[in-house]
Amino acid sequence: MRGVDNIVRHHLRVAEGERVLILHRGTGEILDAFADQMRQLGADVRSTPIDGPKLVGSDAEIATKLRALVRDVDVALYLSTDEGDADRGALIVSTMDGTSVRYLHATDVSEKALASTLRAHPDQLRATNERLAEALGRGGEVTLQSPAGTDLRLTLDPRYPIVPYEGVPEVGRWESVPTGAVSVYPIAAEGVYVADRLLKAGALVRWGRDLQRTPLKLTLEKGRVVDLECADEEVATAVQARFDADANASTVGFVSIATNPLCLNELRSFANDALLPGLRLMFGYSDPKKTGAPRSSPHWTTVLGRRHDLKHDGTPIVTAGRLDRRWTD
Repeated sequence: MRGVDNIVRHHLRVAEGERVLILHRGTGEILDAFADQMRQLGADVRSTPIDGPKLVGSDAEIATKLRALVRDVDVALYLSTDEGDADRGALIVSTMDGTSVRYLHATDVSEKALASTLRAHPDQLRATNERLAEALGRGGEVTLQSPAGTDLRLTLDPRYPIVPYEGVPEVGRWESVPTGAVSVYPIAAEGVYVADRLLKAGALVRWGRDLQRTPLKLTLEKGRVVDLECADEEVATAVQARFDADANASTVGFVSIATNPLCLNELRSFANDALLPGLRLMFGYSDPKKTGAPRSSPHWTTVLGRRHDLKHDGTPIVTAGRLDRRWTD
């Protein structure tokens, strides 16, 4: 319930008299907990299953129906206990963006996530993000090493902004939870990155011990993957196909540093595990409107390793897979 309360009060900032719509998928008791908490604050709450009869048809028809559903709504929440259909999620987000609601997209919401990662107060995330943004925003060199063999050097340029993620939507803009990170486009990336914690490339997902037994080794030159190795042939084939999808699919789009102090355990949930401490690489898609990156791709592949030692111009950010307390205290 502390996680539910945190999302309702501090991320969505639901207030007395506001009208709330919950779009949900497979949530059961979790949906009831959110609705009850909002009603206790004096909100008028209604809910609609995202796969229900009210939201069927072509993408254009569904978008029209969604806009009608939120026409008289102040706050909208998408609530799912799994990652859900990526295309449907993208449609909902793009439709909500630019409406008159505060929209929060919450996937892989489980009791474990609500008891840990989702309890992080956005003010705490913001404070850590601001400290990191001040340092990284000056540019400089980021170095990354790990026991699995990662040895990577990134060059930052102050012309490219540090993008914070804190999960507090404003009117007409969407955010997502779980959250807590800063991202940036590096102008150079050289060395080796070993993904032994998380890998997602389209429908392919590997994490935890499965990936630890057969890690993916990526060699980068000038911000592009020039070689990959993995004992799991399915992984090697799928990732190579992803990188071959277009000219930018194998380039570093941005890197992310997680700042959520309560995300410490693998839950075999992409939304949660992507926020574990360390430096996560996103290849292909660069979110250019936010990062200012000069190139992007509709195809994305993301990787994360374990027990990272991450430094910026020699100052520790993550040590042995834990965010240094200088950024959180």
